[in-house]
Amino acid sequence: MPPKFTAMFQLYIDSVARAQPRQFRVYSAAGVHSCTTKYVNFVAGVYRLADWCTSGQDMIVPRLSLLKQEMSSLLQRIADEHFGAAAVEGDQQAAAKKNPLVFMINNVHFIVMQLQALGLVKGAKDLVLFDRELQKAIEAYLETLLQANF
Repeated sequence: MPPKFTAMFQLYIDSVARAQPRQFRVYSAAGVHSCTTKYVNFVAGVYRLADWCTSGQDMIVPRLSLLKQEMSSLLQRIADEHFGAAAVEGDQQAAAKKNPLVFMINNVHFIVMQLQALGLVKGAKDLVLFDRELQKAIEAYLETLLQANF
């Protein structure tokens, strides 16, 4: 992999890791965030490169996995910052448990659906990890709903 591409990729990973959730604009709905769509567009292009490359792919896929971890962390931080207990007042504490999960479900589901649509070979491992993360968020959401009623 060319050194400039490696440096650019590392800067992108570092940027996602250092991102401050307070600086992200989030509207009242826990929908798909713009950082999620930007992430999908970026990794879609890089995965296509990895699928076509015969050399250097050993360096691309681990960096994409690291970026996946950082993106998951960023989404969780955004969910906690904008939809968690600190963002909710008074008697809306039930929403403080559900809304971060809804945000995570919406964003991770979007990532899974977009990456599945691409039919990537090299991205299958990360797709499975995102799918597991989606299942965990759905289970946690269902648990929260059941606790409220029982």
